[in-house]
Amino acid sequence: IAGYHLLLLLLLPAFIKHFHWSALVLLGVTYILSGFAITAGYHRLFSHRSYKASPIFESLNLFFATLAIEASALQWSNDHRLHHTHVDTAKDPYNIHRGFFHAHIGWLFVNDSTINDRNVSDLKKNPRVMFQYNNMLALSLISNGLVFAIGCLFMHPIAAFVGGILLRVFFIHHCSWFINSLAHMWGSKTYAKEQTAVDNGILA
Repeated sequence: IAGYHLLLLLLLPAFIKHFHWSALVLLGVTYILSGFAITAGYHRLFSHRSYKASPIFESLNLFFATLAIEASALQWSNDHRLHHTHVDTAKDPYNIHRGFFHAHIGWLFVNDSTINDRNVSDLKKNPRVMFQYNNMLALSLISNGLVFAIGCLFMHPIAAFVGGILLRVFFIHHCSWFINSLAHMWGSKTYAKEQTAVDNGILA
């Protein structure tokens, strides 16, 4: 995580030098695809089971989510279900009571990534979820490699790499992490006032 932030910082001057408007198009399109896959797929479909989806829709969500590089749907759902089960307690992976930094990003460095089989028993029965879980690295390399290759058709490789991958991952990560941090600090408490979670239209 620190590495790609540093790489992004180092490559920004070269990105500006080789900037092309199509880099913004690539950034926008891939941000929407990967962001939708996280919020509609990882969060609402797999973690909360808020709705049912066809195998094709599930597969598309699982593939585009690999662009975000936010772990597999199985791992993400495991952590998120733990968060809701133990919200605002010591067992909450991104407990806001441990401070903004911990809730935002610090938890990633101290979190026990062990998957609780009982916690995600339903997802372990889903062959598409398990395929993504078992092939996460390869799928992430393929999806991001395709974006880079497509970008190189229209712009300088530096612009394609920074605009199509680094900037998008940066924005996706921090927008997701803000849900764990700012969305437990800044907003209105419409429903469960005893919890730190708030409603925030901007973050939503």
